[in-house]
Amino acid sequence: MMILKYFFVFYKNVVCVSCVSMMFVLLSGCGNTSAPKDFPQTFPCKVKVMNGNTPLVGVAVNLFPEQPLSNVIIGGITDSTGIALIQTKYGDYSRIGTPNGEYKIRLTEVIDTGIPSLTSEEEYALTQQQRDARQKEIETKTESLRVIPKILTSSVTTPLKLFVSSTEVELEIDVVKYK
Repeated sequence: MMILKYFFVFYKNVVCVSCVSMMFVLLSGCGNTSAPKDFPQTFPCKVKVMNGNTPLVGVAVNLFPEQPLSNVIIGGITDSTGIALIQTKYGDYSRIGTPNGEYKIRLTEVIDTGIPSLTSEEEYALTQQQRDARQKEIETKTESLRVIPKILTSSVTTPLKLFVSSTEVELEIDVVKYK
């Protein structure tokens, strides 16, 4: 019984040390956690996407700078309140916030048409007429389920703009205004 007691004490200590070690690794991250030399300074930025009084969940909010930034991706995904906390990604490094500048905003939603996906083999087995009919059905269903107007889904056609300076920025977009 005494041996069993020492085993559990030893096991408990090993587990605790392992948990603390694992927590340290997770909190400190892997690899280089410091910003690259040429990483731009960022400022807090939130974009809220609404459909009237209803927050839109899971919408990708992408920012496209008027003055292009090399290898930089800026965006976020809306949460249950319709708010996207914007982050700037440069290579493997990312930081919450947006660099100074003027941006076009593109909104992208995921639309589930309920039409099952086909394997490559199933797709290949269809005739051209069946493929065309399937594509038309997908396009029709997608349009009927679309909440975000098409004009807001392209960085070329979007009228949405955002200006970020050295302060926190919050923007609310109601897609109803663009329908």
